[in-house]
Amino acid sequence: MTDAIHNFTTNLIAFHRPIKRTYFFLTWNNDQRKWHPYQADLQNLIMRRSTFHIRGKVNINVATSRTATPTLIEVNSEGYFLMSNNIKITLVKKTGNALPPPFVKKEYTLADPNAYALHVDERLWNVVPVPAPATVQQQQPTNLVSTTATVTHTQIHHLTQILKAIPRRIAWLVAEDACKNNETCPISTNDISPITAAVTTCFHVFESEHLSEWFARHPVRTKCPVCREVCQMTKAYSEAGES
Repeated sequence: MTDAIHNFTTNLIAFHRPIKRTYFFLTWNNDQRKWHPYQADLQNLIMRRSTFHIRGKVNINVATSRTATPTLIEVNSEGYFLMSNNIKITLVKKTGNALPPPFVKKEYTLADPNAYALHVDERLWNVVPVPAPATVQQQQPTNLVSTTATVTHTQIHHLTQILKAIPRRIAWLVAEDACKNNETCPISTNDISPITAAVTTCFHVFESEHLSEWFARHPVRTKCPVCREVCQMTKAYSEAGES
């Protein structure tokens, strides 16, 4: 089964050029929310495969430079990734045609292209929870959401109530991944720490204090500040006795 990738845990992704047997990389720009070419030197690249993932797909924004207008493309991953010392690069493949030449700013080769891809416990992406439409329909039949009608505040509030917050242990793992990848809170831009983090049901990570303030300002439309999905939040860490 193909995962619906929510986001990558790596700041670099790689595309294979099978004819030339080379790779080119894109790097994530968190401020501009897009991927653009990566050109730094990386040595001794080796292939690995994640034991956490079989395959997944996601739509990403790519651009030929920091100032270029991004293009939305769909990419697939089979769970393979490249390693250069402690740098991890998820290997992806664009569906349909390959990316055009302007994206190929620098090419890389493997230290040993015939070496076995060792299987290791590395998480390459977070997964969007599978929705349960049947449960939603039973709670609020037929007129809950239509393709043409707008959703009322009451319906949004109802959806929020039936969303089940993710378990705290999962929130801790997601926040820990965000911390390892030097992610920042989209609201405050402070570095993410699992001790002060909160994770939404759409798997975005924030500082819990700022996300709680956001929810307080939007008591009916409790939507994620990033993707605008109706969501609940879970603190990654709590003091003893705190719910």
